[in-house]
Amino acid sequence: MELYTGELLFRTHESLEHLALMEKAVEAFPSMMLENAANERRELFLAKVEQTLWRLDWPEKASSPKSEQHVRSQRRLPELVLERHRPLADFVASLLILEPARRPSASAALAHPFLFERLTD
Repeated sequence: MELYTGELLFRTHESLEHLALMEKAVEAFPSMMLENAANERRELFLAKVEQTLWRLDWPEKASSPKSEQHVRSQRRLPELVLERHRPLADFVASLLILEPARRPSASAALAHPFLFERLTD
């Protein structure tokens, strides 16, 4: 995706901002992943919504208004490509699935239809 756009996908040096950019571009973090986060990471990055439900503590813990604006301006993966290049966004999205059990294995990724497409432009 970075070769396609010529820009870093998640341009930041801040951990919470990076996580927020990932959610904006790809998908929300699975609740089980957040629930299983180490306590010190929860304190830094998460907010409790209910008894066992967590979410990123964003934008409440954003470091600055500029950081909030940066995340707001992040586009979802399909919006980064031309419509005719949508298979590339689908391929990249599959590789960036946040829940490891849903993410394709290397061999499954190599069988993704995008890798067999012939783009003429």
